[in-house]
Amino acid sequence: MDGKLGPQRISYCFILLFSIKAFLHPVKIIRITNRRFKGDRLMEYNSHSGDNTILVVDDEGFIRELFEDICADSGYGIRAAADAMEALAMLQKEDINVIFLDLKLFGMNGIELCRRIRSEKPLAIIYAMTGWAGLYEVEECREAGFDDFFRKPLSVEQIDRAIVEAFEKIRRWTRHGI
Repeated sequence: MDGKLGPQRISYCFILLFSIKAFLHPVKIIRITNRRFKGDRLMEYNSHSGDNTILVVDDEGFIRELFEDICADSGYGIRAAADAMEALAMLQKEDINVIFLDLKLFGMNGIELCRRIRSEKPLAIIYAMTGWAGLYEVEECREAGFDDFFRKPLSVEQIDRAIVEAFEKIRRWTRHGI
């Protein structure tokens, strides 16, 4: 064995350690590789540029770092905020239309933040993320204006798929003048 992972490596290998106190909420993520393989075939991903920027709002630094790694490897721009006020300030300065919000933020929670963003950016794609699914019902998230709801821990595949679908939807809407 030469120390390489071999052809069966998958998109990212992560070791997730879970905290009992946080009900399976990840507390540490270690990136092992960034090569994307499925079986023996290297998967091709589109390179993205320009206004393809994502905003992730989470009070946990390792979640923001996870998104930063995924977006950097996929060619997306990334902005990260630790709280709602920081996120609102960024959105005043930049035109960002794909947004991932943690629901349990200090100060203003993700539900209220989504309502504020949605009132100013009706075409934005806004995703809810939570490790506390029992506290927030999907119906409440939909009423606030979220486009989808993810329970933590999120997989790299979930994040990749959500980002690609969001930008495809935005391109389709803006191309047709909606």
